Amino acid sequence: MKTLDIIDIGNNCEGIAKENGKVYFVPKTLVGEKVCAKVIKEKSNFCNCKLAEVKSPSVGRVIPKCEYFDICGGCQLQHTSYENQLKIKKQTTQNTISKISKLNITLESVLPSNQEFGYRNKMVFAINKDGKICMHDIEGNLFEVKRCLITTDNINKIVTLAQKYIDDYKLQSFDKKVAKTYLRYLVIRELDNKFLITFVISNDNTKPLIKFAEVLKNNDIIFGLFANVNSKNGSLILTEKFIHIDGLKHITSEYKTQSGKAIKYPISPASFMQVNSYIKDQIYAFVEDKLKGFKFVVDAYSGAGLLTAIISQNVEQVVGIEVVKQASKDADRLKQDNNINNMKNINADCVVGLDKVQYKGKSEDFAIVLDPPRKGADQLVLQKVILAKPGKIIYISCNPATLARDLSVLAKFYEIESVRAFDMFANTAEIETVVTLNIRGEK
Repeated sequence: MKTLDIIDIGNNCEGIAKENGKVYFVPKTLVGEKVCAKVIKEKSNFCNCKLAEVKSPSVGRVIPKCEYFDICGGCQLQHTSYENQLKIKKQTTQNTISKISKLNITLESVLPSNQEFGYRNKMVFAINKDGKICMHDIEGNLFEVKRCLITTDNINKIVTLAQKYIDDYKLQSFDKKVAKTYLRYLVIRELDNKFLITFVISNDNTKPLIKFAEVLKNNDIIFGLFANVNSKNGSLILTEKFIHIDGLKHITSEYKTQSGKAIKYPISPASFMQVNSYIKDQIYAFVEDKLKGFKFVVDAYSGAGLLTAIISQNVEQVVGIEVVKQASKDADRLKQDNNINNMKNINADCVVGLDKVQYKGKSEDFAIVLDPPRKGADQLVLQKVILAKPGKIIYISCNPATLARDLSVLAKFYEIESVRAFDMFANTAEIETVVTLNIRGEK
């Protein structure tokens, strides 16, 4: 056991202490605290630790609201005030981007979420070998969870109903060691008090799930119930094989642009949509404003097409590129339902899609939006973007480390106009960052 003084915050929002030239990383601690910590992994120049006791707490420390805080791997910052969370995220985001990219950037203040708790509109739960709905702890092991505070009350209600259903019907869970049996994950998405509920199962037998639709109806829940077939070991949760069981096939909602145009958009179980609706709207409004006046815009990694449609209201033509087939279908439905004639959707890998939309006009009339997954943009995608010479690039990222890596490539040809952070994931170490870049020599 070590007694340590926390002097800094690391990139993953863990506390940092130093002793005899060695760095100690202690999660769930704050600058200025004296703590007792157990070393769980030791290397020559650093140690990963587990907090045992806070001997001298920071004034920013609060009592976590969640009963699972000490074991859960999700909410790394629930032990400090929300005001302090925003300060920590600003510091860690700026440090990460500057250190990896080697660029001198200034991060503006972090836009706060309108809710600290109850904001997540989508959750993925694992189901353990005992048929219990679970989340992952700090070490990646499963633990049973009855309620998650950062998701909505309605999603928590459905979790309770699902657990009772699994228990009542004695449904078997998936065992990775033998790669058989049945249940694997439960995925729930909420939009406008409507729900898409997907059980990930190891085969295409949906009969054990049919009566869950009756449970949902009896509880006055507006839903679409699906199965997703995934028989493979590994970290992949959803495959492309969805089976509709009952209820809605997709959820339709509405987004109002700055000009007052109401855009109706559909979401299916396979579609990507940001988990915090308020922050999503703030980011989209920011992007919409930045792209006014452009003639041609490419929305790369475009998902279900909502941002593409928003952009279409202020430009001559916009093209969305999305590799997930169902998400691209949702984007086509959105285009049709809203009678948008200047929007085109391409279902392809981004590398392939960019080859199909090369713009022949002036750079100052052309912009590209990049919104890749956590792993960042493919390096070949970045090269194609640079060769296309858009006058403006807007890069939306949920991972400051891969964002920084990609900025180091783009910055050779583009100047950074602004770096904005949005707290999409309150109480966690995660952050959404939007970087605006302008081609060098262009305005």
